[in-house]
Parts: sequence; structure tokens; C-alpha cells
Amino acid sequence: MINKDILNGLKGYRSSNDNLYHIADIFPKLLGNLLRIISVFHPPIYNVNLIYNPKDFYKFQINLSYAIANYNFDTLDNLVLEFIETYYYGIEPNIAKLKLGEEEKKKFIDTCNNFKGKQWNDIIGPFIDSLNDLLATGSINGMQISLG
Repeated sequence: MINKDILNGLKGYRSSNDNLYHIADIFPKLLGNLLRIISVFHPPIYNVNLIYNPKDFYKFQINLSYAIANYNFDTLDNLVLEFIETYYYGIEPNIAKLKLGEEEKKKFIDTCNNFKGKQWNDIIGPFIDSLNDLLATGSINGMQISLG
């Protein structure tokens, strides 16, 4: 289960003018750190944090910052999916990868591809809503992912 309130807080990062420097600087760090707390509920009573590669995490932040600074909002889907699809659970050789719902994944990609030529303030709401919907479909070995 995804706590939508956590990600919805990112909708407040709006630009007051055409300068996206502050958004390009802080937003990738905030989103990246929120994505780092993705876990799976392992019955009966505990959560297990998913594992990600730190190099992929920093690459994600740098590329997302660059995309925002250059108004390449239609590439946000590629960057987010590339990063969160590297998440896994377990120890070699028994590794299970994060799986996302195909229908929501397609909707997320379509939503982001419609961002070409738009302004940051116009895309942040639909981007976060679509990301929330996408993450809500995530699972590993039948265990639902959770955020927070």
C-alpha cells in the first residue's frame, strides 16, 4: 500500500517563474529519497526494505535534475522506471525483482509523454498522481510494496 500523502507533498514544489533551478536542484533529491523507502510487507508483522544500487540512485538524481532544468518533462517516465525497476528483494541467487502493473505502467508512460512543451507547474500534479497509481501496483513475489 502506498501512502499517497507522502508523494502528494511533492506537488507543492512549484516554480514561481521560468527559472527551474531550485526545482531541478531539490526535487530529484526529494523524490529519490522517497523512493528509497520503498519496502515490502512480509507477513506476519514486519516490513523489509527493498535494495537498490547506490550508483543507479545517484544517476537517477543527476539525470532527473538535468531533465527538469532543460524542460525535458516527457522523459520523466524513462528516468523513474529505469530507477525503480532496478529494485529487488533477497540475496543471491534468490533475488526477486520489483514488478509493476503493466496497465498502470502504460498509463504512466502516456501521461509523461504528454508533458512535451508544457511548464513545470502544469505537469507536477499529473506526474505525482500517475506515479502514485503506478507504485500502488508494485509487488515482489506477491507481496505488495509500501512506501513509508
